[in-house]
Order: sequence, then C-alpha cells, then structure tokens
Amino acid sequence: MNHYLIISVVLLSYMTFWFAVSVLKKRNDVAYIAWGLGFVIVAWVSFLLSGFSLKALLVNVLVTIWGSRLAFHIYSRNKNKPEDIVFDSKLNKENLRIYRFGQANLGKLNGEFEY
Repeated sequence: MNHYLIISVVLLSYMTFWFAVSVLKKRNDVAYIAWGLGFVIVAWVSFLLSGFSLKALLVNVLVTIWGSRLAFHIYSRNKNKPEDIVFDSKLNKENLRIYRFGQANLGKLNGEFEY
C-alpha cells in the first residue's frame, strides 16, 4: 500500500477524532491542541513505514519534542478560559453551528497543512 495513502488515512482518522471531541465539548479551539500532536503522529507513522535510520530517528525525536511542547503550550493557554475569540466571534457573527464551522474550516485546513 502507498505510504502517502496510509499517512492520509491515519491523519484523517486523527483529525476526525479531534473534531468529534470539539463537538462534544462545544469548543472549536480544541483543534489547536491536536495540531501539534498531529505533526508527531505523521512523523512517527512515516518513520515506521520507511524504515530505521539514525537521521530519521533524530528528526522524529525533535519533532516529538516540538509538537508535544506546542500542544502543551496551547492547552495551558486555553485551560479554564472561554473559547478563543476568533472562534466565538465567527460563530456569533455568521450564526453558524459549531459542527458546521468546524467541519468546513478546522478539520480540512489543519489536516491539509499537516499533510
């Protein structure tokens, strides 16, 4: 099976999971937390599919440190605070439901950037 197809399926599953979490929590900014860890998942799936090399291992360790730090930083910034004003104002201005906004923008855009 094509490596890119496998990575795409894994990433689509990952982003769909976080989309469901955002719908359940009624907070679109949850997708930002998933953003950093998405890079980690893509890096390790690519590593496992392509085989071992010391350079690839080093890059994956660095991506893991960076992505985990990014996710933790965004989580810490958003913890116990109201939803980010970007999402809140967009939802109120256009009178969109949370799942339509998330489906139309966040899931697709974040997944495409990570891919």
